[in-house]
Amino acid sequence: MVNPNFDVLLKSNSKLTIILGSGFHQQALGSYSVLSKWEILLSRLTHSKNIKGNYILDFERIVLERCLKQDVDDIKAASKIEETEKKNLASIIKEEQKYVLKEINRFKYPNIFHSEKISDVVSLNFDTVPEYLFGKTGYISKKENKSSFNSVKKSGKLSQSFITQITSFEEIKIKNEHPIRFWHPHGSIDNPHSMVLGVAKYAELVSSTIKIRNHFKANEDKGNNNQTKDLTWLSQIYNNPVIILGASISEMEWAMWTAFVHRKRNFAKQENNHHEKPIFQMMSPEDSIDKSKHQWFEPLFKGMTFDEQWDKLEQLLNE
Repeated sequence: MVNPNFDVLLKSNSKLTIILGSGFHQQALGSYSVLSKWEILLSRLTHSKNIKGNYILDFERIVLERCLKQDVDDIKAASKIEETEKKNLASIIKEEQKYVLKEINRFKYPNIFHSEKISDVVSLNFDTVPEYLFGKTGYISKKENKSSFNSVKKSGKLSQSFITQITSFEEIKIKNEHPIRFWHPHGSIDNPHSMVLGVAKYAELVSSTIKIRNHFKANEDKGNNNQTKDLTWLSQIYNNPVIILGASISEMEWAMWTAFVHRKRNFAKQENNHHEKPIFQMMSPEDSIDKSKHQWFEPLFKGMTFDEQWDKLEQLLNE
């Protein structure tokens, strides 16, 4: 069953922000692709099945094991190995992405990127498959930044600083349609250095998320048009209704929870509460009817399998 609140929202013509997880790939590729599951990806990196399920600490363990094997007397050895392993991960993902796009007609990816209803896609994945799926016949802009963190080099290219990279986006426009912006707060394979893996990088992402939020609030308090002044993945989560697809938003997603908690706090006063835009999440059939699971997000559908939910969502977004 479709959540009646989501049904009303679609009829209101509000533009949505999608938060996209690896379940998007799992729906099309099954559970054994490096794009579908962290365990598969990290196992490819280590050639081992000794992955515990906490991918932040799993990655740290991989780095430490590499350090011990090398036995190098260098205080920056772990940092250098971390950068090397991120490049290796990016290569593995690029190889899989190349195969998937070449054989795209073999896979049934959900057809959900419709610019009449979607303005932004915040991908928690490192790959850029969704951009290619939407932009097959469209124009993909070079990476842009329309935030307070728009730092540009003398060459005219965007700075490689972490906060500039994660507040940048690619805009894809198809003829006679509205554009969709694609964001990668966790970084992407286009810049392996920006990929967020390991404790230090996650801590930096949380710190940057708070900084982005503070700039957003400062511009809002001044009465500025913060959508234009500080256009970021976070502003598009705050300003738009959100649908979370293919992502459980586990406790390891520190930056996402930082964004969601501050979003809630923005509207925690009674006089502001009615301004809060809803967040819907694609949940398992069991969680969708368990009200204890609905404190932060509403279920997008109730009592439906994931296959049924993806099919129904595709139908709703195509209407």
